[in-house]
Amino acid sequence: MVRGICGALVALVLMRAVPVQAQDKLEWTFTATPYAWLMGASGNVTAKGQTIDVNAGITDIFGQTDTLLALMSNFEARHDKLVLGLDVVFTQMTGSPGVATQRNPVPWLSFSASAGANVKSTLVEIEGTAGYELARLQPATAIDGFVGVRYWHAVTDMSFGFNATGSIQTPQDVGLFSRSIGIAGASTGSLDWADPILGLQLRHELAPHHRLRLRGDIGGFGVGSQFTWQAMAAYAYEFSSGPTLWSAILGYRAIGLDYSPGGGNAIDLVLHGPVLGVSMRF
Repeated sequence: MVRGICGALVALVLMRAVPVQAQDKLEWTFTATPYAWLMGASGNVTAKGQTIDVNAGITDIFGQTDTLLALMSNFEARHDKLVLGLDVVFTQMTGSPGVATQRNPVPWLSFSASAGANVKSTLVEIEGTAGYELARLQPATAIDGFVGVRYWHAVTDMSFGFNATGSIQTPQDVGLFSRSIGIAGASTGSLDWADPILGLQLRHELAPHHRLRLRGDIGGFGVGSQFTWQAMAAYAYEFSSGPTLWSAILGYRAIGLDYSPGGGNAIDLVLHGPVLGVSMRF
């Protein structure tokens, strides 16, 4: 009798313990990361057949930009091996960059020219992904595969100007001439497209509280853009504050896109730069 009661109690405890352990293993975890992407750009943008070449690091953009607004956030939800991600980037900048050249084709002629493009650009990127842990190489290393969609919204307004001055030096000192030319502005209008993407992500724990993440994807395939790619490396230092796990993030991110919708509009750019952020996991 006593043995039967003890056996029943042990069975009841085991039945209640197993679901609790499984439930703990399958709980959702959420990570929110507001971040700053110190973005530079290289490539070119064409609006109504007018093309401007872009080759600016973050210091150039800050130095030659009149206004700069940037809002960026990343969200991730994990459930066992399943992972869902959302990344949002909004940037708007207005600037007046310029270039200048000096030419002296013959000793008695000096010539200088300057050209400038006033540019206002708005760029929105929204990326949604669903992934799964494909392999765990060791307790500290895992590889995720993911698929998703990267949506873009881009508007670029440009106006152009050109100014030239020159002088002819002769014994009679024949004077000075100048010419200033204004060219009407051009706008891409609102360009909206979505790219399918697929990629891999490696997560590695370097040491307790020190984590490394490498991520890369490709996409487009002519559905939206002709081709797009992304590469990112990020280091995270974790520290706790109560029930929430906080991390400081430092990394580098680059996205390339080649989009030509026709109508004299095209975007062929590589956006790249360091990433700084703080994440909270709960």
